[in-house]
Amino acid sequence: MDALADTLEALYAAFGDVPKPSKIDGCPCCLDQKDICTLLSKPLRELTGGELASYSESAFLTVGSTEDYLYFLPRILEIGCVEGGWWPDLEITARAIGETIPSEWPIHRLDALTDFLHAALQAAIGEEDGWDIDGIVCSIARMGLDVTPFLQRIETSTVALLSYYERNSQELAKSKLGNAFWDKELTGFHVVVDWFKCDRVSQMIQGAYGLT
Repeated sequence: MDALADTLEALYAAFGDVPKPSKIDGCPCCLDQKDICTLLSKPLRELTGGELASYSESAFLTVGSTEDYLYFLPRILEIGCVEGGWWPDLEITARAIGETIPSEWPIHRLDALTDFLHAALQAAIGEEDGWDIDGIVCSIARMGLDVTPFLQRIETSTVALLSYYERNSQELAKSKLGNAFWDKELTGFHVVVDWFKCDRVSQMIQGAYGLT
């Protein structure tokens, strides 16, 4: 198995003791009874992106609770990060994860989530995909997690760093970031902006352009 697959299995294991919900409360306009029956009756790993989409995008807004969300979380992250091409975007999933306050989770669950996110970021770095890197970093901040060790990982690849920079370069001139999901109230927002502007990273970027 590759690292992403390994950490996904560890994520399922870490949340394996979360009880399967017996009900899901919510607005019927966002999640009808048929959808709820599907979510409650099918094995977790057999749920499709289509079956989880409405629940995932509305979680903690009009449907769901922490207890049922944590049950579905491994499958939600698998669809969003591994299968890809899914709505809601990872940044929306991250908002819901943040509502559960990961810093208060049992340490084995927090470690499993962190390891999975590191593996997902490393996969994006390997693809040198600035847009995916951008989405993952923004999502980590929206979860309320420290982005610093993830930014350090990006520094291991000059090409990936440059791709991530180019995704944000126009907005950085205004001390902003390109992803519309960023909120300036997030601690991670300021950490990322300052990281791009620090001497070490600036020199790496300038060097890649032959400016040093």
